[in-house]
Amino acid sequence: MKFRFLTVVVLLTFLTSVNAQKRIGVLRVQGYSSSLKMYKNLALAGISTQGMVSKIVDFYSSNPAFITIDRQNLQLINDEMELQKSEDFMDGYVVSQSKKEGLDYIVASKYDIAESVLTIGIFDVQESKNIGSVSRKLDANFWGVKNMDLQLLVLLLDLNAKSFDEQIPVLRATKFKKDKAKELLVAAGKNLNVREGYLFEIYENVEEKVGAKVLQRQNVIGLAQVISVEDDNFCTMEVEEGEESIMKSLNDKTAVFGRLIID
Repeated sequence: MKFRFLTVVVLLTFLTSVNAQKRIGVLRVQGYSSSLKMYKNLALAGISTQGMVSKIVDFYSSNPAFITIDRQNLQLINDEMELQKSEDFMDGYVVSQSKKEGLDYIVASKYDIAESVLTIGIFDVQESKNIGSVSRKLDANFWGVKNMDLQLLVLLLDLNAKSFDEQIPVLRATKFKKDKAKELLVAAGKNLNVREGYLFEIYENVEEKVGAKVLQRQNVIGLAQVISVEDDNFCTMEVEEGEESIMKSLNDKTAVFGRLIID
């Protein structure tokens, strides 16, 4: 009887976990030229974005909050998008087909050939609206995008923070000297593709009143570098700037976060 009870508990826990996961589909990158004001076929322009799509898929596949759908299942959507080449297209066929595929979210990207700018957005299928987007001018040359893994990760982490409020919390100072933080325990590990040597801005959220509105901004209080990735969920960072400010915020129980940047 006890064994049966434990089996039911384990099964219910598993089913709850599965139901909590969101199904996300990653579409191929669309080509666009801001100088010509028209969509372009990236393959015909000699630009391969397959590596970008693979990295985006890998990013969400390693995140336990999501079930990433095989790109082959989205071929109909991709083909139709290539034919339509319209920014408004997300409101029609894509939404309908994505609902048939059982998707909760779509990751759609656009690469501006003229400016080397990559834009990535997340579309909520059920609500039929964009919930967040980020853009970055990629450091690229004749041979392709430099350090693509890091550049994409910066974009994707920012996108998750905007779309799902998945900010990266700084938990505590693991090493300090008087009123100066030396090392930090941060809730970011292998699941977020964090690596040793990565640089993070340390910030706290501040509210500013602008007229009748209250807007939130990120107040940067320091800089820290990853010196050890502990496991899937945590890493240790060494503080490079703002030792006193970071320590004060942590002692004051102010929520402190980290944001990946490129040095």
